[in-house]
Amino acid sequence: MTDGASPCVVCGETSQRPFLEIKGIPANCSTLWSTAAEALGAPRGDLRLTHCSTCSLVRNAAFDSRLIGYDQLYDNSLNFSAAFRAYEQATAHQLSERWKVGPASQVLEIGCGKGEFLTTLCDLTGASGIGFDPSYVPTGSEPRRIRFVVDVYDERHQSERPDLIVCRHVLEHLDDPKAVLQSLRRALSSQPDAGLYVEVPDATHLFASDDMWDLIYPHCSYFDESALGALLVGTGFDILDTGSSFGGQFLYAHARPAHSMKSPPLAGAAARDLVCGFADRFGERVDTWADRLEEARNEGQRVAIWGAGAKCNTFVNVVPGADAVSKVVDANPRKVGTYLAGSGQRVDSPDSLAGDAPNLVVAMNPVYLPEIERSLAVLAPGARTVPV
Repeated sequence: MTDGASPCVVCGETSQRPFLEIKGIPANCSTLWSTAAEALGAPRGDLRLTHCSTCSLVRNAAFDSRLIGYDQLYDNSLNFSAAFRAYEQATAHQLSERWKVGPASQVLEIGCGKGEFLTTLCDLTGASGIGFDPSYVPTGSEPRRIRFVVDVYDERHQSERPDLIVCRHVLEHLDDPKAVLQSLRRALSSQPDAGLYVEVPDATHLFASDDMWDLIYPHCSYFDESALGALLVGTGFDILDTGSSFGGQFLYAHARPAHSMKSPPLAGAAARDLVCGFADRFGERVDTWADRLEEARNEGQRVAIWGAGAKCNTFVNVVPGADAVSKVVDANPRKVGTYLAGSGQRVDSPDSLAGDAPNLVVAMNPVYLPEIERSLAVLAPGARTVPV
């Protein structure tokens, strides 16, 4: 069956095929809910994923941006993980070398979050920076060379003339990603040598691996290399190179303003094959974890989840019985004492495991498994760790 109700937001075609539906998942899965009642009453929306056979974009056809709030209670910072900090340092070095970023450069980051990556890049290179994000919380101790704007980037800010624009993990959240990139292209009309670095979750990794829990409501689009290429080329950029990072979970592209329009790449058969069988594989994965958690309860085992981020939110709201897991912990101290949207479970610090040791710890992201195991060797030596 083809869902032709609305054109693809990247290529405009209507050849979009539905392949997975999940009802009623929390819309604001990265909001810091201060009480269990607020978390249980958090807004919900549906996932109705479709695949565009022309450009390969996967899109939530049921997405309603009115359910989403990006304010200062939104927090998806991952920098409290040593593994994530190492990845960001490596990315900053890559950008520094690729775009010759130095003290005379200006870097503009769209969707800078709490500002960690922009600060890392500017500290490394001596560049000045401008970060845009409605969720940024001023600290009063910002470096003088970095200016943070608690707002979205739009036409009002096109007077900025950066040497490099960074847009990491933003496009997948945008109802109209094409409009934002077109705005950026106009802003760079007088700077043909300016660079653009874009990074998104890699849809190929999500739909091909067992690490499939990053299906969240705020991600209204899922890009593989074909879809991201079609978006960049279709908005007037030349793609210089692409690649993957963070254990294959992230897809990135380096680009610059194009001198002439080119034809965007077309989707290949491999992408279609991935999404065709995904609904069955996802259902099997949910059933496997429901059985595993039930078995643990029947055996009197205490189960904890490590990582209270977006993947965890999907897991506890989709897997039957996961809302009864005894403890959820996260290394981000801003999350401690808050509650998970939809399930209402309290988030505690990893240190709390020392006095309340679980038998089994579910690691929500396999990239963090080595550092989680090092921490558990001290906090809960008898706990067994399994990646989700």
